[in-house]
Amino acid sequence: MIRIAFAVVTLATPAAADQLPPPDYFVTSAFATSTAQAIAVSCSTLSINPVAMSQYTDAVLAALEADGFTQDNLAERMADPSDAIAVLQSDFLERHDLADGASEDRVCAAGRLEIEDGTELGALLTEVEP
Repeated sequence: MIRIAFAVVTLATPAAADQLPPPDYFVTSAFATSTAQAIAVSCSTLSINPVAMSQYTDAVLAALEADGFTQDNLAERMADPSDAIAVLQSDFLERHDLADGASEDRVCAAGRLEIEDGTELGALLTEVEP
């Protein structure tokens, strides 16, 4: 019984060697969208720019499709991007001197700097009245 279960799991789980590394644009977009959302939640003067977010997401989905990734095969074909995303997140926190419990002012300043610098993350944010 144990051997049968192991065989089923082995067949259902793609081998890491069969998976493709996550494309850089996908890693960057996952970082940018998740970080922009976190900033918007933590900063009362910044919000997500819904038009920019929609256009950015559409472009990433089109690029994934052009590279042969679909919603149905993404998890099977692409290696887990978590480690690569974590590196970008860590770099962002270090670059902006943010840590757990950073003040709203510091988070807002980081978001505004991303906007001013014209980064992919900054393009997803917009300033709003509190």
